[in-house]
Amino acid sequence: MFWNVYSSLCSSNDTSPSAVAIAIGLSNSIATKWKNGAYPSGDILVKLSEYFNVSVDYLLGLDTEPNRNTPLSDDIQELIDLYNSLPERKQGEVKGFIKALTEPSRKTANNADNDIIETPKGRYKVAHAAAFGGGTMDILIPANASPDEINRLIDENKTAQRRKKNEEVGNKIIDAVNKNK
Repeated sequence: MFWNVYSSLCSSNDTSPSAVAIAIGLSNSIATKWKNGAYPSGDILVKLSEYFNVSVDYLLGLDTEPNRNTPLSDDIQELIDLYNSLPERKQGEVKGFIKALTEPSRKTANNADNDIIETPKGRYKVAHAAAFGGGTMDILIPANASPDEINRLIDENKTAQRRKKNEEVGNKIIDAVNKNK
């Protein structure tokens, strides 16, 4: 869908897809990737929407009106401003946290692997969940655990991860202080 809109915009502006890519600071080969089905990242979509003076939704084929500019709510604008004020590392943490919040299906019994692991202590399934600081973690849960119990176990594991990380940072600070004595 993106490629059709993009190539049409290029044609109507008497330019080529490669020339537009170069004009916004990309290599000309990126146009070939898009033609083969790849989608540009969010920041590239914004650059393209500014170049063509159309909305990102229009570029993605989600809107038929090229210039439908819906103003952002004050809350959304505040979130964007706060996010933009963070250092890059913190922005990555925020992205990981938001992804974890928006993937509730990763914390359900339906999404736990169907493979049962037999141990001397009982039967377990592996649940995949978003991990603290990004990435994923696998947790062994009782095979008959309810969704609420799975959520509780995942939250307990995240809390343990945070404690461990805080201890590691604390130990590094103590080591640095001791080295400077």
